[in-house]
Amino acid sequence: MGCNTASRGMRDFNKFCDSLELIDLPMTGGKYTWSSTTGNNYAKSLIDRFIINAAWDSQFPTISVSALDKPFSDHKPVCLTSNFEDWGHPPFRCEAMWFLNPSFLPLLEEWWHSFSFSGSPGFILAKKLQALKPK
Repeated sequence: MGCNTASRGMRDFNKFCDSLELIDLPMTGGKYTWSSTTGNNYAKSLIDRFIINAAWDSQFPTISVSALDKPFSDHKPVCLTSNFEDWGHPPFRCEAMWFLNPSFLPLLEEWWHSFSFSGSPGFILAKKLQALKPK
């Protein structure tokens, strides 16, 4: 809007995207990501965007793009979001019956002390629990 010039660089970039069959992800939150006012001229353009290939699109089918509010700039920040929820490995589980076996606690203590991690106490606890899980 208010921008009618297509430079050689713009045309070359479009050819590049077409030759690689790149996909310009649709965006919510506005048609334009940049605006400028010079005198009586007001211009808007969709400059900021995410462009992906088909393989990436099939790997991340739930991605979406949104333009956010622009508090300090003439550009709107663009946010790429995925609704894919990978919660990782299931949490550590401990069966109460394990404690009925008299050899369990000494074995657990031996495993626990065999692990060595450095960092904050919370980090060390998390890492030791991760290491204990496969045992």
